[in-house]
Amino acid sequence: MTRATRSRVHTTGGESRPRRWRPALVVGSAFVVMLMSLITGARPATAAGAGNGASCRHEGRISTSIDGLTRNTTGLTLTRTYLEKGVLNYWGDEPAATIHPHGQDVWCEHADFFGTAMKVTYGFGRNNHVSFEAWRYREGPVGSRCAVGGPDAAAYRCNARIVDPSTRRITVVFTLEPIR
Repeated sequence: MTRATRSRVHTTGGESRPRRWRPALVVGSAFVVMLMSLITGARPATAAGAGNGASCRHEGRISTSIDGLTRNTTGLTLTRTYLEKGVLNYWGDEPAATIHPHGQDVWCEHADFFGTAMKVTYGFGRNNHVSFEAWRYREGPVGSRCAVGGPDAAAYRCNARIVDPSTRRITVVFTLEPIR
């Protein structure tokens, strides 16, 4: 017995009829998924390109982008706990999952149609965290910010600095450092 004959659709008259498999629905769904991936510029993630900036080329069709550098000047390892990007944006290189003590990471995010926005949060030490955000809207504001939280937050400071606010892209440097 096939799944189509086991599954029944009940009508208002009390009788039931077998549910038929609808290939048009499956083909239509696959087409929608493919179309959305083309619109959003989704690309498969590769471990080889992660964190080295290799995929941060700026193609002519890109509307806006954020090039980033995250620096860890502490003696603690930063472990990524949260990552967010704009709905129609895609990563050239994602921010690294781990940034070692006194290490750094290069990443980038692109948008084909509208503005670009991103947020990344790293955990470190004993339940501490640092959040970094940056945004570049096509016809609007450019900005960045950061915050440190947790039981030892007073011992650290963060900096989110835009170093190159050109027309279509920005370059931002995120830094976490101990307060001496």
